[in-house]
Amino acid sequence: MKLDLRTLMFYKNVNQTKLSKDTGISAATISRYYNNTFNNINKSDIDKLCNYFECSVGDLIKIEEKK
Repeated sequence: MKLDLRTLMFYKNVNQTKLSKDTGISAATISRYYNNTFNNINKSDIDKLCNYFECSVGDLIKIEEKK
């Protein structure tokens, strides 16, 4: 599983600092989500990000197929 945060941020023209400020999610957590180095994701963060980007969970979270 990975987050497609880079794409959503690109289309909304927002950087990590602004996203952190606007959503209330810590800058460190945004960085982990952005770089896909997180171990888990909080449900409330998913809600905040989906509301912010006006997207569905499927637009935010991508499931990677194992090879």
